[in-house]
Amino acid sequence: MNAISIACEPHANVSVKRASAVVPQRITWQVWCFSLIAIGAWSAVIAALVSIYVQPAPRVHDEFSYMLAADTILHGRLANPTPAVWEALQSFHTVIQPNYASKYPVGAGLLVAVGMLLGMPLASSWLAVALMTVSAMWMIAGVLPKRWAILGGLLISLSPFIQLAWSQSLLHGFLPASGSAILMGGILRLRRRVVFSSALASGCGVGLLAISRPFEGLCCTVICATVLWFAWSRHKLWDRSKMALKVGALAAAPVLMALTLIAAHNQAVTGHWRQMPYQLHESQYGVAPLFVFEAPKLENAAKRADLPQVFHDYHAIDSLNWYRERVGLHGWLRGVNDALRELFKLTFPLVGVFAISGLGWTSYRLPRSLALAVALQVAASACVCWVYSHYLAPILPWILLLSLLSLRISLKKHSKLQTQVVRLAIFAVLLIQVASLVVFSGIAKTNEAELWSRRRQEIVEQLSAEGGKHLMLVRYTAEHNVLQEWVYNLADPSESKIVWARFEDGRWLNSLLKEYPDRSVWVIDADDSQPILEKFVAGSSNDTSDTSGH
Repeated sequence: MNAISIACEPHANVSVKRASAVVPQRITWQVWCFSLIAIGAWSAVIAALVSIYVQPAPRVHDEFSYMLAADTILHGRLANPTPAVWEALQSFHTVIQPNYASKYPVGAGLLVAVGMLLGMPLASSWLAVALMTVSAMWMIAGVLPKRWAILGGLLISLSPFIQLAWSQSLLHGFLPASGSAILMGGILRLRRRVVFSSALASGCGVGLLAISRPFEGLCCTVICATVLWFAWSRHKLWDRSKMALKVGALAAAPVLMALTLIAAHNQAVTGHWRQMPYQLHESQYGVAPLFVFEAPKLENAAKRADLPQVFHDYHAIDSLNWYRERVGLHGWLRGVNDALRELFKLTFPLVGVFAISGLGWTSYRLPRSLALAVALQVAASACVCWVYSHYLAPILPWILLLSLLSLRISLKKHSKLQTQVVRLAIFAVLLIQVASLVVFSGIAKTNEAELWSRRRQEIVEQLSAEGGKHLMLVRYTAEHNVLQEWVYNLADPSESKIVWARFEDGRWLNSLLKEYPDRSVWVIDADDSQPILEKFVAGSSNDTSDTSGH
């Protein structure tokens, strides 16, 4: 029996009768399995349909870095040798010495690799939203009847922000959100009885968090373990300790597998199994620190001879200015505010469920524990200098569960007429989600901020269709927007159809031409309103280089 029914035992029959007015009363095992598959597939289909309509293209630095990681994995390795003329091929969020690889944990690369195998990197996001939806439903079923889990799956699958932001990009929080849901689902079951399947599931959740977002995953794991410890408060301290050791032993296998993969990835990229690629990248390029209580690396602010101008602008100017807005207690509070705003967008439909439910949930232990867990995770995330929705991904399943718990608690206090009103209100929330998806899809399709990325993608498709191999020399103006980066390559530039390189007024030009002698060479002014390809001809007007010293 779930926690809410236990807490409200005298009213259990009334609660069940009134809850059944909102959703069906009985879900068989066969119907439950079908529901998991159907709603998961439904989530993926919605994401795919939105993609077909919007036609998104990779545009964020991280997305290109993830594709590098995926292509590296598909080449059967975790890192690549440093390419020739690497100075001109440097890209954001990639390590290029001593090895060439993405700076990010291996989880994102593994996921995007699946999409590449299917012929489209973005397909990985469609599969990932299905994974998150199914994980969230399984979590909810650990404390609420399965019919409520189905409602939760529908709310997630129709979420406007999730489907228009996360599933239309490679930069999303589906993996950490899935890990958090699996971990919390195991915790909810372990609080009643320690069994192998629940402990193993919790271990899988921890492993998924570790290979996707290590810092937020560690915070999430500690918070969930604390929730479980206090859920066992009816047991003596010695018994709780034995239960914790048993759970740790049962959950160890997937956690150790994840840690082994992380160590192997570290060794391949940095040469040291304890040093993460992210750490190496920040030591080489970073100026602003990751956390608000750290000092900036001002020694990296001086422009190096091998550092492209755009790197200096991004790391030593823009990022440092962003950090200065977030340093100290005042900056941390600003981070909390930013996190709450991101959470509001992320959980937009669930806000309506909260409004319907009222504050009756505050009288019960489990919802209070979930609310505290959300607050602690927000506080931890605000310690990072930048707050984005995918940083907050572990919180999403908890807010979903808290919303449904509060709704179910409120139903037992409603009259029959009020219950009908609640049913209509939930239906209205689902309709609002559908309408929002339609409206915001139209806005996303015409978003001018993404025109440059679509133009880059058009060039890739055009040159790929022409056949042959190409060298693309990218030229920026002094007013270039550092967030609109064109120079990205895959795992093996020498074998790629297109090599993207920085023109930089002729820096490294001769070396590039010698390294790639049999390629068609193009120049593109990326900051033009309508960037067009121009054939590169040495000594012509598009050759602005001073090659005498290079």
